[in-house]
Amino acid sequence: MAVCSDLPVGAFIPTPGSRYTLSLHHLPHTLQSQGTKVPQLQRLILGSLFGSLLRLLPPLDSDLVMLISFPGDILMRMLKMLILPLVISSLISGLAGLDAKSSGRMGTRAMVYYMSTTVVAAILGVILVLSIHPGNPKLKKSPSVVIRNEEVSSLDAFLDLIRNLFPENLVQACFQQVKQLAGTTCVPVKRVRRERMATL
Repeated sequence: MAVCSDLPVGAFIPTPGSRYTLSLHHLPHTLQSQGTKVPQLQRLILGSLFGSLLRLLPPLDSDLVMLISFPGDILMRMLKMLILPLVISSLISGLAGLDAKSSGRMGTRAMVYYMSTTVVAAILGVILVLSIHPGNPKLKKSPSVVIRNEEVSSLDAFLDLIRNLFPENLVQACFQQVKQLAGTTCVPVKRVRRERMATL
């Protein structure tokens, strides 16, 4: 009796009496069948090794750290950019599959839920602010001053140009842009008065 199978010739098929072990003979076929996962695993291992080696080095320059973190920043901005279109498209496709009566009830419930959670969050925020007073009031009396440096280097301007190509929010990108700001913070230093001891 012939059994039809979609597996390629030479594929590893464990029998009921055999152990699930993979020999080196079947390794090339397994790597070929998992072609998309192997490069991801290689990049994950290389990134972990590279990050571990960077931790062993002395403290790096801020510009070098910014250049190293720049690809990750772009990736996170691209992922955040996908959130709004995915949510809107999923809502539209979900509501399109319902009839008018069900979608009306769903919209009413969603509006009531949204308004009620907004009111509860506002009331809870006011109660917590009046009861526990979050934040340190002494920070207003601190003489520390943050001075912004409006001089932007050519590297910052070039990286900002690439960042603006991948906005986090498509709607926000219509009227706002990303700009790198460099600033210095003046930290107050306590002066200790030293008294000279006169020796007799």
